[in-house]
Amino acid sequence: MKSQQFYLIQHGEKIGPFTREELKTKVNSRGDKVWCEDLIDWTPLNQIIELADVCNAVPPTYSEGTEEYPGFNFSEWVHRNYKVIAALLIAFILYIIFIEVPRRDELAAKQQAIARYEAELKAKELERIEIMKEQQKQAEIATARAKLSELNVALSLANDRYQQANEFHFLRTSEERERDLRNAITEIERIEAKRSEMLRIINQ
Repeated sequence: MKSQQFYLIQHGEKIGPFTREELKTKVNSRGDKVWCEDLIDWTPLNQIIELADVCNAVPPTYSEGTEEYPGFNFSEWVHRNYKVIAALLIAFILYIIFIEVPRRDELAAKQQAIARYEAELKAKELERIEIMKEQQKQAEIATARAKLSELNVALSLANDRYQQANEFHFLRTSEERERDLRNAITEIERIEAKRSEMLRIINQ
C-alpha cells in the first residue's frame, strides 16, 4: 500500500491522487475518508491499520472542555448496544406505568382531598359567621324591645305632662302655659323618634 495512490473526501468532494507522504499533509482529520485500490469503499483513515503512520501524523481534534472522537458511527454504536438501549426503554416504560402514573394519580387525589377539606372549612366558617350575625341581631332586638318598653312608659308620662300643661291653672300665666306645652311636645317628639328607631331594629 506504500506505493499506491490515495484519494480523499474533504468538504464533500473527492481530491487526489496523493502519495503516502503527500497524504500526511493533505489529511485534516483522522476521520477523513480515504480510498485506494486495496479498499472496497471509502474508509475513515483511523480504521485503516496500514495507514497508522499517516493517522498518527494528524493531531487529534480537540476543543476546550470537549473531547471529540473522530470516526464515531452512531448507527454502528446503536447496533452494538441495541440490547442495552431496548432494556433501558423497557425500564423507562415500566417506570412510567407502574411508578410515575400511580404517583401522579395519588398526588391528584391528595390535591382533590385538600380542596374538599378547604371547601368544608370555608363553608363552616361562613355558617359560623351567619350564626354570630343572627345571635347579634337577636341580642339587638332584645335590647330594642327592652328600650321600647321604657320609652312607652316615658311616652305615657310625657302625655300626662302635656295634658297637665294644657289644663287651666289659676296662678299660671299664658306665657308659662305655652312654655310648658312646648316642653311637653318636645319631649313627646324626642321619645317618638327613639321609639321609631327601636321599632325599626325590631322589625328589620
